[in-house]
Amino acid sequence: MKNDIKKRVTLTAVAAMASIMLLLSGCGSQADTSSSASDAAATETAVATKAVENDGDYDKVTVSDADGENSVTGLKDKSVKKLTLPSGVDGKAVTRISANAFADCKNLTEVVIPAGYTGIGANAFKGCVNLKTVKIAEGLTSIGGYAFEGCEKLSEIDLPDSVETILMYAFHDCKSLKEIDIPDKVTNINDFMFAGCESLKDVDLSDKTTRIGSNAFEGCVKLKEAEIPDTVKTLCGYAFKDCKGATEIEIGTGITSVGARIFEGCESVVKVTIPDNIKSIGNYTFYNCKKLSSVTFPKTLESIGGKAFVGTKVSKDSVPSGCVVNSNAFD
Repeated sequence: MKNDIKKRVTLTAVAAMASIMLLLSGCGSQADTSSSASDAAATETAVATKAVENDGDYDKVTVSDADGENSVTGLKDKSVKKLTLPSGVDGKAVTRISANAFADCKNLTEVVIPAGYTGIGANAFKGCVNLKTVKIAEGLTSIGGYAFEGCEKLSEIDLPDSVETILMYAFHDCKSLKEIDIPDKVTNINDFMFAGCESLKDVDLSDKTTRIGSNAFEGCVKLKEAEIPDTVKTLCGYAFKDCKGATEIEIGTGITSVGARIFEGCESVVKVTIPDNIKSIGNYTFYNCKKLSSVTFPKTLESIGGKAFVGTKVSKDSVPSGCVVNSNAFD
């Protein structure tokens, strides 16, 4: 019995010594820990690689990093109709669409721009006459000038809230576009931005809009309302010229003058109220607004320019005393 106990004690001691030796030699549980760390590192590497791996229609586009960031520069085959842009190519993230990248790609009908893209360059989709739908993920901040000009069949485009800048002529002559919501961060409605969008009925301007540029909505013949938010400080000439379908004009409290030809040719408008903040009405401002018969002028109005109300039914008798009226303002 004593011998058995001695054997068990001896075996236990040997096992303990063996465990100590294994630890000192760097094996055992330390080896397991090292293996786990390697596995974790491999997982992290795989995740990082996955974020920029080839995806979308990466094999249909050309990509360049000449400008310091990976940008899509064009199509390899211009017969492509539907295109999902890649978020990564050859291990590198793609973040922009270069200027002129898809200009005059007449077969394109649908484009998906995934997360990770921050900008669309000038003329990027100009002249894509069969482009109907553009889907843009959150993260895009800028749309260059003329980016979608002449996309005659473009009827659906949702601008993400991240967009801050849209440059001039961006949607010029998008004849099938019916409605668009302008993100809150876009404060400047640039020159000719929506001019010639003859199907456009509804535009939701942000209450942070501070400027409406020259000819911004000119020729939007189906636009229901010419609305200037109170936050607008600058309203440029011809902004709503020839919006023939507009039946209402709302002038905000942020401007002090209504410039030249801003509402010229808005021939469906019947009544306009000029708010107290307006001090002057420019040349041809309401020229040829054929149905306009009633205008409420503020007592603070100081001047009315040439031909401002020619072609309307408005009488100069309603102008407040003290206002300087051009001799041909009404006839």
